Amino acid sequence: MNFGITVNPVDMNGRHDEEIIMISEKAYDKLLHDIKRIAITFESLSELEDLKVKAKLKLLADSELKRLIEDLEEVKNKKTPEEVLGDYGNYLFNTYLIGSMEATADKDSGKGWRQELSPYLKARKIYVFDPTREEIAKVGMPTEEFHEKLTGLQLSGNYDIFVEQMDLIWRGKSTLNRNSDGTSRLIHILGDIDYVERSKFLIMRLKEGDRPGGTIAELVIAWYRGIPVYLITDMPKFKINKSLLYFILDSGHRLGRIFKNQSQLIDYIDIKYDLKEENIDGKN
Repeated sequence: MNFGITVNPVDMNGRHDEEIIMISEKAYDKLLHDIKRIAITFESLSELEDLKVKAKLKLLADSELKRLIEDLEEVKNKKTPEEVLGDYGNYLFNTYLIGSMEATADKDSGKGWRQELSPYLKARKIYVFDPTREEIAKVGMPTEEFHEKLTGLQLSGNYDIFVEQMDLIWRGKSTLNRNSDGTSRLIHILGDIDYVERSKFLIMRLKEGDRPGGTIAELVIAWYRGIPVYLITDMPKFKINKSLLYFILDSGHRLGRIFKNQSQLIDYIDIKYDLKEENIDGKN
């Protein structure tokens, strides 16, 4: 599916000549996401009274605007192939797998069910944001090691560093890459908030004995953004925390669903999104 962006270049006489640029759905989604991030940043700016924090946030807003302008130019000039905009260009849409990682009943840092489910989603051309895999790119170490590091920072009282490290998880990581022609390109590694906002739906797993932490925040962000959440759980509904149950069922404007197992979930999304299994990759 393609979308049209309308631009109005001004000629020397002040007249506007309308031009429509056709872009792909994924490029459109990326630009829309940039705009949302800028809007949220400016909304935060207007409410701040601390001048130092305000100045820091203003720099962030400026960099977000710069990135949006660069992305618009790339789309307009068609100089950047679609694959460069994301390594999920061949997929239909994205999903984010949320659930306990720090304290799980299975004591596996949340890896087991994600590794089991992911191949079935990929076979349906659904790109999977798996935090047990993605975190290494942000923090440079496996999930278990990172949690140990955070615990050490808590015990030692180094909360400034603790917050900086958690920022990598939630906000992601931006680096400035210098090109061979002397220009620079700001590269952003997605954070957990990005995973939520870029997903068609979220898949959550809750097992009795799990103690979700950040999962609750991700669930609320999805609820606020109108993104449905599909829960896989062996727990009866009456045992689920009432607020948790509400945010799941009301997510996506009351399109959230609860399934007893992975098979029920796969059957549901196959019908709802008209998906077909093409091939199963080797399980991770």
